[in-house]
Amino acid sequence: MFVEKDVFERILSLYDAEDLELCEAYAVDAHLGENLPEFTTVYRAEPEHFCFVINPDRIGRNYFKLYNHRFPEEATKMARICFFDASYCKEGSLGKKTFWILNPEEKQQLLQILQRPCEAGNTVWKKLIETFCWEADEERIPLDTPIPDYTKLEG
Repeated sequence: MFVEKDVFERILSLYDAEDLELCEAYAVDAHLGENLPEFTTVYRAEPEHFCFVINPDRIGRNYFKLYNHRFPEEATKMARICFFDASYCKEGSLGKKTFWILNPEEKQQLLQILQRPCEAGNTVWKKLIETFCWEADEERIPLDTPIPDYTKLEG
């Protein structure tokens, strides 16, 4: 179902920040009252067994999800990593997974994977940004955003 942007914004204005956080935590679409799809898988890294996914929230936090398994439903850990700086986004539901704080080796692997070629001549990083903007239905992240130094991720 397509909802015009001005209608969508009027509906969202009925919710306060706490309501929107609850919608995000329980994967409920605030304007339709329906469950949201879990995420869009962007890249499955082998042999590292990482899975990169996008599921933009409705309150403007800009991050991607990283799972410690090729298939998120089989992962035991998940990290939300910010696009603009080397930090984690810790808010939100984890379901049955634990919050993943990457060790130094995993941080280095993350940086290497993000620079890998992906489909259509893009890198994994560019594909994450493009998919995020498409899923969010707006360009919240400029396509030329550089990769932060994720070796400095702090838990």
